[in-house]
Amino acid sequence: MNLVLGLGSTGISLARYLRKNKQPFLIMDSRKEPPGLQEVIKESLDNRLLLGSFDKSIVSEVERVLVSPGISYNNPVLEEARSQEKIVQTDIDIFLKENNSKVILVTGTNGKTTVVSMTEKLLQNIYGLNKVVSMGNIGKPVLDHLGEDYDIALIEISSFQLELSTDISSNIAVLLNIAQDHLDRHKSLEKYQKIKQKIFLNTEIGLIGDKALVPVQNKENHFLNFDDLYKNYEKSLLNSEQSKLPDYEISNVNASIAIYQSLKVVLGEINQNESYLSKKEYENCLEILKDFKRLPHRYEILGSKAGLTFINDSKATNISSTIRALESAKKEFGPNKVLLICGGDSKNQDIKEFLDAPKECLKRSFIIGKDSEYIQKTLSKITITEEVPSLEEAVKRALGTYIEGDVLLLSPGCASTDMFQNYKERGNLFKKLVNFS
Repeated sequence: MNLVLGLGSTGISLARYLRKNKQPFLIMDSRKEPPGLQEVIKESLDNRLLLGSFDKSIVSEVERVLVSPGISYNNPVLEEARSQEKIVQTDIDIFLKENNSKVILVTGTNGKTTVVSMTEKLLQNIYGLNKVVSMGNIGKPVLDHLGEDYDIALIEISSFQLELSTDISSNIAVLLNIAQDHLDRHKSLEKYQKIKQKIFLNTEIGLIGDKALVPVQNKENHFLNFDDLYKNYEKSLLNSEQSKLPDYEISNVNASIAIYQSLKVVLGEINQNESYLSKKEYENCLEILKDFKRLPHRYEILGSKAGLTFINDSKATNISSTIRALESAKKEFGPNKVLLICGGDSKNQDIKEFLDAPKECLKRSFIIGKDSEYIQKTLSKITITEEVPSLEEAVKRALGTYIEGDVLLLSPGCASTDMFQNYKERGNLFKKLVNFS
């Protein structure tokens, strides 16, 4: 008997997998009406539903616990399963064991969705549209792709999935960056970084954005710093369409191209000792990526009206991401232009990181959400601040204070779940409020 712990899209995918393989299962969730419940009932996956609490007594009845990423590592059912030496797996564990494709894992605090999207476009153009599939956090759960006909699996993987997974392996593993995030779950930045570094446990090639991110136990493995790989080609980059992107997006471009280079090594197309692609091939990659459409809610420049530019960066759910947005805005629009809307659930981040905002960038801040009081106390040290009760009120106040040439930037630096279902709902409301929906 298998126990699926936690519903949602991953839990449904796990249940489908078990039914397809004719393995009996139970589904448990502490919520009485968890997300996906109606879909489970509709698809007749509700063999036995245990809702409303986590009952660890059920563990003795099962051989394996399959866990969704939203479940805490210290969940009482998981702790009981470990004490009884039951098998504990994630959908990632199962996929990595059973799939036959080359696997590229991508994680990091910021940019992983963009890098996976860029890399998918690049690799599909080179190897064929149906040969490369992105999955995981970016799309369907991985098990929904098991058995499909493709050669390369691009998987966006979160710290939650890495923490719970027990058998991580890949051909290429990418750790883009580390900054404060999800400390409400992981408790410390040091623990969060170690969880992220699990991505390198069993990989052929590791790609990093910072040499300090290489785990001590992996020092002898083959690691490449994607920000250093193509420094000889800076002129090519400056002459390309990509030069118009924010600085951090240029790093994402180089990460995507480095993944392609590493895949050529994995496929035996080039020797591992070749340090980088030829200049011509690098420029060909830039050409492929020139019309890459930046993702919604990630520093999405909506346009200008009556002298005010609007930017939707609702996907900035940690402070380091907001700092990046502010740096880009200052570079693009000049000093003292930004009217910032920020705030929400800070997830136990150190709010003082907001003080790393670029000097002479912020003109005024409008702060919303659960932790607005703490954020206001910090930001008031570097700019004019206002606590406001809602996103609607923040936009209203901003529209009443700007002058021509200013920028209204929604970049919360916090999770959205204290006020919205997710960052998409928050960003879509912002676009509606400023008439760009």
